[in-house]
Amino acid sequence: MQKPVCLKCACYFRPHRNGVYYVEMKPKAGHNPARGRKEPEGWEPYKVWQADLWQCPECKSLMICGSGRNPVTVSHMDNFSKWVSDPSVILLVNDC
Repeated sequence: MQKPVCLKCACYFRPHRNGVYYVEMKPKAGHNPARGRKEPEGWEPYKVWQADLWQCPECKSLMICGSGRNPVTVSHMDNFSKWVSDPSVILLVNDC
């Protein structure tokens, strides 16, 4: 995989932390919430992913990339609630 490039600084992002976890959210039944952080109450946990956290060495912008092919767990699995509440989860992504 080619390293991500920062559009602002015109340099490559660098690995900042490997193996971070984030939760992909899905709209709650009967809701059509805005994506992102605008309407967090309209979303519910759906999948947990593991990826890498990258940082621009100049402007310090962060990005998550390099998720695996499959999620760590999905909402119908037995261990799902444990993962969603785990303190190592760094982000809820409201965009499904």
